[in-house]
Amino acid sequence: MDRGIDDRPQHQPEAGDRQHRPSQVGPLRGRVLRVRDQREGAQQAGGGDGHVDQEHLRFGVRDIVPIGYAAFAFALGLTTGLLFRRMLPAMLTALIGFAAARAALTAWVRPYLFTPLHLSLPITHATPVSIDQTSPGIIKAFESVRGISLPDAWVYSVQIVDQVGHTPTASFLSRACPLGNYGPLNPRDCTARLAATFHQLVTYQPGSRYWPMQWYELAIFLGLSVVLSAFCFWRIRRPVI
Repeated sequence: MDRGIDDRPQHQPEAGDRQHRPSQVGPLRGRVLRVRDQREGAQQAGGGDGHVDQEHLRFGVRDIVPIGYAAFAFALGLTTGLLFRRMLPAMLTALIGFAAARAALTAWVRPYLFTPLHLSLPITHATPVSIDQTSPGIIKAFESVRGISLPDAWVYSVQIVDQVGHTPTASFLSRACPLGNYGPLNPRDCTARLAATFHQLVTYQPGSRYWPMQWYELAIFLGLSVVLSAFCFWRIRRPVI
């Protein structure tokens, strides 16, 4: 999708106009450096991005990884059944344990199976940067991972940083990108000032690592399944005192 900067002069409506006309904050034909609403800005400030979450979900339901999940769930169910010997507590414990194991691996293991790569890209008029006032006096610059085009890559994050890794400060943004009702008063100048000092830092996994990551995660869950199965075998065979 071609997204860039709308350098047309912006009309600042009077107070009476805003009462009778719908908001003009909507899409400006794809070319806009815009102010996002407070809720979306806060979500990005906290590192949340729906696109990244969806990629994690897709990874766990495709190809060979679900085989490991199924084996682990079966072995975990056997283990809790042997330990509790009551159906409801065993099922509940197995369900919680399976969900916790998947969540832990997704958050703390999968992103670090391979060290993510980093790529520096310049900020241009086609860069979909958003300037967001998250609260009074606090202005931040964001970019969604959807704005990065790396074929077959799994993009974790994209940040706007300077040469030493610092993000734009609120004081810099207030000077470089003074905001109007519908975004920066001069989007083209805002982009030029950002590009003079900052760049995009992309954190990603290349597409060539997809299958190794699938095999590693499969091996992890199969290994856990073997450990649980061995415990069950030992539990059954141990002498009763």
